Amino acid sequence: MSLPTSHSSLSYRADIDGLRAVAVIAVILFHIHAKLLPGGFLGVDIFFVISGYLITTIIHKELIGQRFSLLNFYQRRAKRILPAFLFMLITCTAVGAWLLMPDDFLNYLRSLRSSLFFGANLFFAKSGGYFDIDSAEKPLLHIWSLSLEEQFYFVFPLLMWLVHKYLPKYTVHAVIAMIAASLLSGLAPYKADAYYLPQVRAYELLIGSLAAVVPDRYKTPGKSLNPIAWLATIVMLVCLCLPDGFLPGKGYIERLAVCSAAAWLIAAGNGSRFNQLLAWKPMVAIGLISYPLYLWHWPVLALLRYVYMDSVLPLNVILVSMPGVVVASWVSYRLIENPIRHSKKLSGKAFAGVMAVYFMLGVGAQHGRHRFSDYIKVQQEQQRTTILEYGVQLDRTLCKIENELVHCTRGSTAQPVRYLAVGDSHTEHYQAFFDKLGKHEDWSINILSVGGCVYLHQSDLMPSEIGESRRNSCRKMRQIANDTLDQYQVVILSNRWSLYAKSDDFMHAFEQTLQYLISKGKTIYVLRDNPNTGLSMWRLYFFQQKGIHVSSLGTTTSTQKQLDTEQANSKIHALIQRYPAIHWIDLTEGIPEGFIVNGIPIYHDDNHLTPYGANHIADWFINSNQHLLQPTQTTD
Repeated sequence: MSLPTSHSSLSYRADIDGLRAVAVIAVILFHIHAKLLPGGFLGVDIFFVISGYLITTIIHKELIGQRFSLLNFYQRRAKRILPAFLFMLITCTAVGAWLLMPDDFLNYLRSLRSSLFFGANLFFAKSGGYFDIDSAEKPLLHIWSLSLEEQFYFVFPLLMWLVHKYLPKYTVHAVIAMIAASLLSGLAPYKADAYYLPQVRAYELLIGSLAAVVPDRYKTPGKSLNPIAWLATIVMLVCLCLPDGFLPGKGYIERLAVCSAAAWLIAAGNGSRFNQLLAWKPMVAIGLISYPLYLWHWPVLALLRYVYMDSVLPLNVILVSMPGVVVASWVSYRLIENPIRHSKKLSGKAFAGVMAVYFMLGVGAQHGRHRFSDYIKVQQEQQRTTILEYGVQLDRTLCKIENELVHCTRGSTAQPVRYLAVGDSHTEHYQAFFDKLGKHEDWSINILSVGGCVYLHQSDLMPSEIGESRRNSCRKMRQIANDTLDQYQVVILSNRWSLYAKSDDFMHAFEQTLQYLISKGKTIYVLRDNPNTGLSMWRLYFFQQKGIHVSSLGTTTSTQKQLDTEQANSKIHALIQRYPAIHWIDLTEGIPEGFIVNGIPIYHDDNHLTPYGANHIADWFINSNQHLLQPTQTTD
């Protein structure tokens, strides 16, 4: 995230503030709704180029003038970044403590700790649990770019100092070599999401650095660069309008193009016609507050999405919230960022004291997270008592858990285990149902489950979204099921079909699995997937207890998720009907229309049953005089 440059350290260019305005407007439009500007996420890349240019220009001039000091560099950097950053974090934490559910606030504290130590990019590259809230609802997700930038500046000034000391005539060559190294690093396989990694994205800042270190004799006066500036403008605007993945190369082409275009516009100077347009006062005004705008817009959008439980916010909410973001940004810039940035009091010992307090905040966030974990345990125990001794979360107390593989035995302990339920979390969330039915009908069942993993015989097919750890657990689950299959008479398959049924490859592999189970003489039950509400019922209940009443049912997201579930159920049912030996079980009649029983939500989120909900379905099933494991009593 590039910051307005101190006029004393660098000759001021209004057109660069205008370019900042283009970048922040692009990012905000994209974050409001991707369709407003499909390539708006590239605004972050433009910020990287601007930052690389400005910071490298300062470092380069100070090195040449023998005035460069790492301590002074980091002191200036901290004074520019930390005041507005801390103001935003404190506000978000206060709001989050009141608004977020306990588990979600605990995850927020984890991201807060990472953000305070500028490791948010690495945190978000590795995080994202199966039951975690959606990325669009994470208030500090946007700090990944600021963290990446600071990691770059922990290393780059030292590299520049070494180049100046030992290879002063090869500064340009050194920067080009760094760009090449960064681009090549993107070819390596990474366990984490490479999009967030500093070595992979460093070339974007370095392209700005290259524009700064190229000798003036190779730069052409602004007016003669007019054609190139306009070409760069066209390239930038086209890239901002293209959706992610439109061009081949996993985004590299778009990022390289927009970074090169930004560098050309900067190199053109303030004499080119387009740069003069960028220097238009309204654009400059937006550019001056671009840093606080970037800091504030995302938490506001994320927390509003958390409340509305929809990725697409109502227009009236956007029209009210975004002007509020502008006001907050202006206040932050005028009353916090600028006064502290230009203050001469925060130097030497005073600065060291401030930094000590800052790092203590990071330690405090870590300690607070552990203290809050204890609070959550108390809250969950209270919820467990309130909800008829069943918790909100999936109950794994009687299960063997290895990494993300859940292995449980449920039902009657007096009977040998002859039944197997295997699949993703929509198998696991029926634990309480299987337990009560097994005890009622006098049978015992093994449950094998990994989130996002369907049992497929002799297939390694999995959703691309799941990480390597869960992939390994998925392979192990399938292997265990294959190895122990002979001991079971009945196999029950229950999955969140909407995650898989759109894939022809999956449907083919699933049909082959069914054929294999039939050839092994197994009695097969396939469960109709439970409805997807499109929103977290327990969160809705949580908000109602706080006096927040939001009507989210029927929103764009919830309606689409409901439709996806029904279409997937229809597709799986059509496949099942080809095989008379396979039994289709519909338990959805036991789910009330409002997903509430005795005033308590029966879903943990938008699609996973709580143990309380699974028990309710079991009671309905028993009271309906149905028998799960008597095929003649089921609906085919």
